Amino acid sequence: MKHEKTIGEEIAAQIRGTGTTFTINITMDYDGCQTAILKDNDCGDMTIIQDYGEGTQVMFLDTNEVKALKNILL
Repeated sequence: MKHEKTIGEEIAAQIRGTGTTFTINITMDYDGCQTAILKDNDCGDMTIIQDYGEGTQVMFLDTNEVKALKNILL
């Protein structure tokens, strides 16, 4: 059986892997699934980690992608 990482394990892996500091926001939807957004305080990159019940999905956004999203959403 394949072990899927929990959202906490993914957050810890991201923090250990970079050596920088992060701002972390975590939300939970009505089904109990969590989303964590980690913003790298040094370079502005973001990591989005989503718990979908059976595992996690990790998405990386560099500063250019973050700026593009801000322009669309704001």
